[in-house]
Amino acid sequence: MDKKTAGIFFIIAASLMWAIETILGKIALAQSQDFIQTTFVRSAIIALVGFFFVLFTNRHALKVSADKLSKIAYIALAAALIADSLFYFALFKSPVINATLIPHLQPVFIVLFGFFVLKQDRLSKNDYIGIVCMVLAAFLVATQTPENLLSFHFGTFEDMLLVIAAVFWATTAIVAKKYLSEMNTGTIVFYRFLMAAIVFALFLFGTGKSFFSNIFQAMVGLTAGFGFIFYYAGLKRTKAAQASAIESFTPLFAGILGFLFLGEIVTIMQIAGVGALLVGVFFLSKKDN
Repeated sequence: MDKKTAGIFFIIAASLMWAIETILGKIALAQSQDFIQTTFVRSAIIALVGFFFVLFTNRHALKVSADKLSKIAYIALAAALIADSLFYFALFKSPVINATLIPHLQPVFIVLFGFFVLKQDRLSKNDYIGIVCMVLAAFLVATQTPENLLSFHFGTFEDMLLVIAAVFWATTAIVAKKYLSEMNTGTIVFYRFLMAAIVFALFLFGTGKSFFSNIFQAMVGLTAGFGFIFYYAGLKRTKAAQASAIESFTPLFAGILGFLFLGEIVTIMQIAGVGALLVGVFFLSKKDN
């Protein structure tokens, strides 16, 4: 198997892992009724996966300078604490296709931040087309049916939280790209989720809540952790644009699994939304002529 083919399989595996994570997350939340507890267990398990990955691949990468550590601390705060908490709070009441597709608005916010905040990149015609398609995708998935559209019901409170989570995740992607691009990805995963797990643990201890309630919480962490490892392994073997395009199949996998295991129905508008997402990722990933 050549390098490119292996990379594609790794990215597909990551997409499948993250889709399975969402299904397991729904089950874990249904049993625990506590999104903080579930997010804590998830963070702790992912941190362990990241630790052992670095330990067996390059143990010296665990040593991080104070300057780099401060950047990871921001990623832990914005992504692993705020965005992940919003995601799992919303996941409790959201269909899995909403919970996986709406956060895929991240590339839109990354492009917009790069243009308006960092003043580094110009928006091309492909960027504009991609942004429109991806916003349309989120609109179709959140609206769900023509009846909701006619009654001006364009989503739920949980959908709005998922959009906010996407914004926070996008900011951390920019920080990682600007300051941590040379760092071992396993190291970033380890410290990012270790910091989050410590904060979640202190909160649970302070409120007198238990740290663990069901095995599905641990399974969420394992699937998410291996998803990160597969994704970064694939990213090293493929182009970033190809990885982004393939990873966008996560909502499709999640919709299928949600129907098979949770009995969630995917509407025609939501299927169209997945299609619009794929088109949007294609245009955002396309190089300018």
